[in-house]
Amino acid sequence: MRIVFDASSHEDGQPSLNDCIWSGGNLNPNIFHLIISFRLNTIAITADIERAFLQISLRDEDRDAVRFFLFPDIRSNQTDPYKFQVYRFKRVMFGVNVSLFLLSATIKHHIENYREQYPAATEMLDTCLYVDDVISGADDISQALKVSKDAETIMKNASMKLRKWNSNDQTLMRTWEKEGLETHPRHPDDSSKIPSSKVLGIPWDVVHDYFTIDVKGLLQLDTSKPITKRIVLQSAGKIYDPVGFLSPYTIRLKCLLQELWLRKLSWDDELPPDIHAVWSQWWLELPFLSELKIPRKILESSGDSSEVQIHTFSDASQKHMEQPPS
Repeated sequence: MRIVFDASSHEDGQPSLNDCIWSGGNLNPNIFHLIISFRLNTIAITADIERAFLQISLRDEDRDAVRFFLFPDIRSNQTDPYKFQVYRFKRVMFGVNVSLFLLSATIKHHIENYREQYPAATEMLDTCLYVDDVISGADDISQALKVSKDAETIMKNASMKLRKWNSNDQTLMRTWEKEGLETHPRHPDDSSKIPSSKVLGIPWDVVHDYFTIDVKGLLQLDTSKPITKRIVLQSAGKIYDPVGFLSPYTIRLKCLLQELWLRKLSWDDELPPDIHAVWSQWWLELPFLSELKIPRKILESSGDSSEVQIHTFSDASQKHMEQPPS
């Protein structure tokens, strides 16, 4: 169980804690760039830091900013059952806007002490760490093993444990276990029983090394009820696609939303017949997304590089509603 405090809550007319605290700069890498880099390596590597935020202490003079009340159980036999106590957080807490900055800044400050001793591992932790998730890779097992062990040493010296090491290479997984690294649940022989893995929220089949699309939330939508602009917007928000794998598909929903705004429909008005037909066609194609298998590795090690093709997609066209992508 993880307790998350809502530091954005406030009384009417009063600022919240997050309004009063400087959030700091964003020190995390760009998700798009990180995933593209993750797709370039032959051997994929992921891990995370166990209880990362709780490993960072707050200075005593800063702890007054994160005080909270503890109310006793009024049913207990106390002289004053309504007397509450004030506590202060000693560690970085969940729910405060500055917590992400404090974690990233602390790690970046710590790894600088190992830049010369472990250059490759330091570079990985500096550029391939998103909050508490390591998303990286290597060209061969020996390189992967060295960089992971060095990273483990670096973070251990900061009292931070790297765990759930995972890779598409089962030989590396077994080697990690022999070296004492805590790995993600071992790949069983029956691939249908493999625990699900995600890379920054994208489902990843580690055995066959491909990404999939999670549309379970959308498929649970009750289509027996009238389809409204509100439902269309909710549907668009349930599609997580940071890289743009589904852009040729999702652009049609965005165009549909644009048309609804132009027609000035309210949030709970049922879609007009022509718009509903576009929605229905989009909805019927949705189950096929769950069958998509997107290779993690962009380029294969073998093959003629002259055969490489680059495909791009832009949503600048105004004809998607008339000519939806097939």
